[in-house]
Amino acid sequence: MALKDPEIPRHLWLVMMSAAICSVADITGYYLSHDAGWWPVAGVICFALCKGSVIALGLTLARRWAPAYVAAWVVAALFIALSVTNVATYLLYGFGISRKLLMILYETNSSEVRQFMPGLIENLLSAPADWRFWIAAVAFAALWWVVPKIPARWWYASTGIVGVVGIAYFGWVAATAEWGKSNHAILARSGLAVKSVAKSIMTIRQLSSMQRPLPYAESARSQRLANNLVLVIGESASRDHHSLYGYPLPTTPQMTSMADSLVIFHDAVASSTATAENLPRILSFMNCEPESGEWYEYPTMPSLFKAFGYTTWWLSNQERTGEWSNLSGILSSDADVVKYLGSTDSEDHLNQCYDEVLLPELRGALDTATESRFICLHLLGSHTAYRERYPTGRGRITATDVMSIHPKREWLDEGRSRIVAQYDNSILYTDSILSEIIKDLSLRAEPSLMVYFSDHGENVYDDRDFRGRDPKYVRVPFIIYANRSYRENNPEIMAALQSANRQAFSTADVIHMLVTLSGSSYRIYDTRCDILSPQFRRRVRYVDGEPFHPD
Repeated sequence: MALKDPEIPRHLWLVMMSAAICSVADITGYYLSHDAGWWPVAGVICFALCKGSVIALGLTLARRWAPAYVAAWVVAALFIALSVTNVATYLLYGFGISRKLLMILYETNSSEVRQFMPGLIENLLSAPADWRFWIAAVAFAALWWVVPKIPARWWYASTGIVGVVGIAYFGWVAATAEWGKSNHAILARSGLAVKSVAKSIMTIRQLSSMQRPLPYAESARSQRLANNLVLVIGESASRDHHSLYGYPLPTTPQMTSMADSLVIFHDAVASSTATAENLPRILSFMNCEPESGEWYEYPTMPSLFKAFGYTTWWLSNQERTGEWSNLSGILSSDADVVKYLGSTDSEDHLNQCYDEVLLPELRGALDTATESRFICLHLLGSHTAYRERYPTGRGRITATDVMSIHPKREWLDEGRSRIVAQYDNSILYTDSILSEIIKDLSLRAEPSLMVYFSDHGENVYDDRDFRGRDPKYVRVPFIIYANRSYRENNPEIMAALQSANRQAFSTADVIHMLVTLSGSSYRIYDTRCDILSPQFRRRVRYVDGEPFHPD
């Protein structure tokens, strides 16, 4: 048979190497888009070629024993199928085999498949019009002709060198990388993605079973004073790193330039140092007190605003369930439109997007033909790793800048100062996102509001050699923008906002403020928790169940 032909193993080698390159197409794309440098790109390609060589070698050796040969081909066929799927979905949709892809497939029903297939077929048929397709085809054809003609010593020397570099690269990844090790193996990545999605589905089903309908729905009334109410929830952004609040480096130039048009609150405190603990309190009537019960005992913000007559959106660049957000997928599930634009899981790093991905979705929501809109944007903000939160070329603040403003912080060496600079640049990037949102709302003829705050702060070498969650660093930026139409139509509310901007409050009570800003009423609404109400009562603020004591 053809298997005895000495040229066949090299062609087999080429096929497996090509499949291996396809299996890491999204990884190389991620490195290139994040300006990782030539070494990781070359390393991941060499490691892929090494994998292809190993599989081809295994197939060649397994010919001597039929059961092993069949098993080897099953593995090889699965490897090829997954690799081709990975490169196809990456080129067509921007992401390869991942938790996100599997979650999309899980949530797609038969009707959506029928609607989706014509577009998919059209995209596949249009592939020959893509220059990348022809480059790959010509390169493969050339290699198919050239590879058998390469002298054996050069062939084995070149593949050996590539293998050594690939193994060295993966050894470096295994020893230094905090994430992404399994991404390099398409079989392992696919298996882990299936396991993760199955776990997420189970979690979502369990949590969904705890949800309750909106109680006292008949008591929900609203004048809908803001036709567009945009709630922007940031991530891990400390108030103390915003130049709007006095930070020495220019982290919020856009907000600072329009400060006269903003209501800037100076003493807003998060109820926890963790997103997973904050979101249930932000998105429901659950307060910050340790004996406040369970999240599912309270009405959620999307269901409340639906009862007020708003069309509701939840647009997120964070995960649906998992380590970071945990309950966001459940708390937002009552919204009319729910979209997760980035990763759907905290380990799905290759699909993380910059927060600007939310802006087109916001503009689309604002242009929707409906009278009143409640739109919640959940940013990735300043989540660690900070360098991944803003595009290449947007990092204006340097380690030298940081060291120059903190000469007495002896623990700030160049490495730590670089991390602080990256954190500051993530806040600078968020500043640009907020500026775009404000510009969009300023052009609206109908009354429009933006409420922005971060879910919690973070200690980034601020008072000692420490980086991470810290109960002392839970003061967050809290900013409200009202466009001209809202200001002119609601002078009393604007006066109340200006009078309250020095009040000390917890972001766990933001839902009460939003009730007033929208001109609404609801049985569970409490004037004592609303800083815009004359009956507001200053209470002990709790952080992670402990009383917060300001410095």
